[in-house]
Amino acid sequence: MVTSYRDLTTLKPFQSGVQNKEDEAIGLTIVLHPDAARIGEVAKPFDIGSTATRELCRFEPKFSRPGEKSVDLNVAAVSRRPLVMKANVEGAVTLSNPRAVSSVVVEGEALKESMEISADRVKRGVVIELGKYVALLLHRVNKKDEEPSGDDLGIRGESRCVQRLRKEILDIANIDDTVLISGETGVGKDLVARAIHAKSKRAGRAYLCINMGALQSGMENAELFGIGKRAATEVDERKGYFASADGGTLFLDEIGTTKPELQAVLLRAIENKEIQRVGHGPLKVDVRLIAATDSDLTAAVEQGRFLKALFHRLSRFHIRIAPLRERPDDIARLFFHFLRGELRKRGSDQKLFKDAKEPGWLPASLMSMLLRYAWKGNVRELQNVAAALALTNYNNEFFHVESNIVQLLGSDIVSADSAPEGETKSFRPSYPPTDDEVIQAMNENDFNATKASESLHISRDYLLKRISRIPSLRRPKDITDREIIDSYKQYNGDFMAMAKALRISARGLKIQITNRGLLLDDRTD
Repeated sequence: MVTSYRDLTTLKPFQSGVQNKEDEAIGLTIVLHPDAARIGEVAKPFDIGSTATRELCRFEPKFSRPGEKSVDLNVAAVSRRPLVMKANVEGAVTLSNPRAVSSVVVEGEALKESMEISADRVKRGVVIELGKYVALLLHRVNKKDEEPSGDDLGIRGESRCVQRLRKEILDIANIDDTVLISGETGVGKDLVARAIHAKSKRAGRAYLCINMGALQSGMENAELFGIGKRAATEVDERKGYFASADGGTLFLDEIGTTKPELQAVLLRAIENKEIQRVGHGPLKVDVRLIAATDSDLTAAVEQGRFLKALFHRLSRFHIRIAPLRERPDDIARLFFHFLRGELRKRGSDQKLFKDAKEPGWLPASLMSMLLRYAWKGNVRELQNVAAALALTNYNNEFFHVESNIVQLLGSDIVSADSAPEGETKSFRPSYPPTDDEVIQAMNENDFNATKASESLHISRDYLLKRISRIPSLRRPKDITDREIIDSYKQYNGDFMAMAKALRISARGLKIQITNRGLLLDDRTD
């Protein structure tokens, strides 16, 4: 608990991974499971500095929420054969696949033998797909479980960023002074402001929100401080936001857009707790101000665009909200929350809760895309994507990602390596893949369904079902005897050339010839 002004104002903005190593562990968080209720459960296989070796499979490790019993993944589609995880003293992890477990994908790359995941990558978070319906996030977590408070303050998420944010809100709420909230667009600055008000001594009194960039041009003073009937012809008397919020809280959003001529007036009102109404005398007001910005006010001060004294007065207490990409474990929790809400409206949310023996509905490759995307629009953008996916899938047996969403999520994937923000990696097909992706995979793999299914990270059976729905692709059994005979004549018995022309695999062609008893050398018509 903060006990002094100095203690609170010297809090450094929280950044993912910035914490004493003795308080941290290397954890695995479930970010996708056939039973979506298990999303967010955590296992802690390593302490920082440990050189231990652990197994990762259907039965190990055990996952839980604080205060709950630990249980294994228990998903039939996850192999019993273990992967091997080994940590080193720096906090890196080597992930090995000694028993050639198939369908293990790490950050979009199939795990063939082994992969070393650097300490920096672990800090950032690395997505591990175990088959088609389970995904885990390897990242740093608190060694000690945080006991659930029962009050999330209206702010969803359980990452270390959000846990610290809630603590800062509670520390600041009853210190009746100005607060500056900074963060990118869409992170939820308004939610934080409301939470501060709700936990303050002013809770139950007025809470008003103003977008400083949306004030009517030429009427800013009147809107903020009020106007009398005699102040302007044909202008109604207006109380103003400050007077309307008397005794409560006034939230000044987009404070960085405040016009220069208004900044000095605003500073005077804050310092004197008195406003000058247009057409009236001064009026004492008791208002707590919370301001928010997604711009760099320090740079604005240095460039003379924002009043230095106003900046210091507003930022007596400063809360920085981490962007979504700095708390990837919350992406899955928030996506599930938004998606479930949209599906519930349409009576389809039961699709998210499957028995562990059944195939899941959401594909692991989608969750990998979501966790690796940069989310420049943060929570608001994630909510929009969840709504779009719900709209196109609520009535579908198989979850499908529309091409526009694929293009969006593939356009700005932050590199898993230590690279500048915004650098992207190669992008895997979506699941289920689009028709064009199926056709491309079949062409690139000489129409071998087994190889094509592996490149698409889907089962061979599912690929065959998809092929049956695509007119330009056929299974070997769909080729007619006449087509085989004509092809044999045209290519002089060259099975590879025949298969390519018929757009089927050479092996499939030979099997069909044998099964049908075609004696091609005897065919003359």
